[in-house]
Amino acid sequence: MRTFTWAFQDDPVFRYRRAGKKQTWISKAVQNMLLTWIIPLWIYWKICLTIEAGKSFIVLSPPPKTTWLGTTVDSLIMGIWKNLQRIGSSGQAKRQRELETKMKAAIARSLGNRTDAMFHVECLATEPAKQGCGYGSALLRQAITLAERERRSIWLSTDTKENVKFYNSHGFKTVDEAVLGNENPGWDEPPVVMSIMVREC
Repeated sequence: MRTFTWAFQDDPVFRYRRAGKKQTWISKAVQNMLLTWIIPLWIYWKICLTIEAGKSFIVLSPPPKTTWLGTTVDSLIMGIWKNLQRIGSSGQAKRQRELETKMKAAIARSLGNRTDAMFHVECLATEPAKQGCGYGSALLRQAITLAERERRSIWLSTDTKENVKFYNSHGFKTVDEAVLGNENPGWDEPPVVMSIMVREC
């Protein structure tokens, strides 16, 4: 939980959701509650790999489960995530809906129903003090190996130019983008660009 919090404290999408303001103690409590619920579900239903007792971790979603239980659990995880992200001001809820709508459209445009047969990197995070040690690369290479064994492609989304360069170096290509804040008069920072990236098998 600490790694996630530290790694994403200045994340552009999180900043946009908060309208550029620092995270309040209430939003920190909500985030911790969210992670307390989601992490055990991730560990049980997803592929979770870590280095140095969680100082760096990756959450990889294999192609969607075809059982009703797998589908139900995936829906439960996404439902908890989306609803808790909407807690806050009406402006925060509006920005969260904007994110969901634009990302859904970008994924549909660029990937369509291909996601049903692809691996998905849901999260890759490293504590700031351990960044640059090669932990993220090692975890991503392992995820790529798992997908290649099944001859499947992998997709992910990211929101910084540095991350795009990092994923490019591992064979991922940008296939579409979702731009946040470009139509929001209350947002006075540069628009946040969410890149949809794919590594073909």
